[in-house]
Amino acid sequence: MSRKVISILGAAALAALGLPTARAAPIPPTPASPAASAAPAPPAPAFSAGSTVVDSQGVVLGSIEGLAQGQGDEMVVVVKIDGKLVSIPESTLRLAGGGAVSSQTKAQILAAAGAQR
Repeated sequence: MSRKVISILGAAALAALGLPTARAAPIPPTPASPAASAAPAPPAPAFSAGSTVVDSQGVVLGSIEGLAQGQGDEMVVVVKIDGKLVSIPESTLRLAGGGAVSSQTKAQILAAAGAQR
């Protein structure tokens, strides 16, 4: 006889005698810890001073002077445009070709900078 048949017959015999049968207890699911279930934060872009910044049209705006804390938790990239320091939200920039590319045009950036003052 095969082992499976013997196991079934053995379990049936134990049950007929009123004896408990050995069964593997189900393993309860382990709740995920909050740290394990939280998605890791994306790495921050590595904007560096001296890098060139271009607008969404490819127009060179200027060079990065540094990074600063903006409103709330937002970081801003400080760029020298036409001789003036302008804060551009980091979220509107992406790295490309060793520099940064804005999702906005120069006019939009300067208008937003004027509205902040």
